[in-house]
Amino acid sequence: MNIAIYPGSFYPITLGHLDIIRRAARCFDKVCVCVMVNCQKQQPMFTPERRLELIRQSVADIPNVEVENWSGLLADFVRSKDAHILVKGVRNCADWELEAQMARINGGICPGLETVLLPASAAFWPESRLFWAVRVWQCCCNAAFSCSALRAWASARPRRCSYSVQRACSAARTSSGS
Repeated sequence: MNIAIYPGSFYPITLGHLDIIRRAARCFDKVCVCVMVNCQKQQPMFTPERRLELIRQSVADIPNVEVENWSGLLADFVRSKDAHILVKGVRNCADWELEAQMARINGGICPGLETVLLPASAAFWPESRLFWAVRVWQCCCNAAFSCSALRAWASARPRRCSYSVQRACSAARTSSGS
């Protein structure tokens, strides 16, 4: 049986994460979503138990996916599941570089472990930082894409995104003298 592990902190689960899970489920006999704690991230908005519950609800229609919390070393989780494949989603070159380094480390800790990098689907790519950079640039430099349009677009996004847009638009007004 081909078992793949999809690890992450899922602070919170996104449509991009769900897309990676669905695509991986079509490629492997079983996908184990490993909900982990990332000490480098800010305080999560949900407890690990609540994240587990939200992810389970989100993948309930995919029969070959299971979801578990794990607080230890990823290599130990991989061994406990008798898996040999990690699945990671990548949005851009920076993600690719980071995940390639992590793949080498994980392969050293757990020989025979392979990492499969799935690029973000086009439908979910706009949530990446590069897309934000393009939108902010348009806001600052292109009259056809106004700050009010950018604010409207960001209002449907997480609060931190709206705040970033407000700062970028303020900076654009200051630099243009308006």
